[in-house]
Amino acid sequence: MDIVLSQKNARRAYMESRRSALHHPYLVDESGSKIGPLVSGHAVSVAETPDPLTEETGRLLGISSSNLQKLINVQEKRGTNTFSSADLAFYLNVTPRSASRILAKLAESGGAEVVGNAQSGPRGRPYKIYKVDYRKINSD
Repeated sequence: MDIVLSQKNARRAYMESRRSALHHPYLVDESGSKIGPLVSGHAVSVAETPDPLTEETGRLLGISSSNLQKLINVQEKRGTNTFSSADLAFYLNVTPRSASRILAKLAESGGAEVVGNAQSGPRGRPYKIYKVDYRKINSD
């Protein structure tokens, strides 16, 4: 790999880190795939160019193909397809509000369903737990 490509990848990794509120580190490999955040057990790898199905599904839902690809990778890595908006926000490196919107869009399209509610403490509003299956998305 040449020095120009190394600098480009380092810059992409740095910019991804700056997007995170806690500035978690990221890596960008020779193929341009982002890996991160590099926090114990939470790294997610995303290819620079998503596959056509992921790209089309993201476009239909109004979700970035990168976030959809991360969601798919997180499901595989965690071995579960249930998420709260806080879980999704952490893994996608987005705000909890953005994660809630993504889950709501998935639910509207049939790609997710609410399977329960949970509460983080004795006070406050309960939050929804979603079961995500992007393969069930209605393309209507």
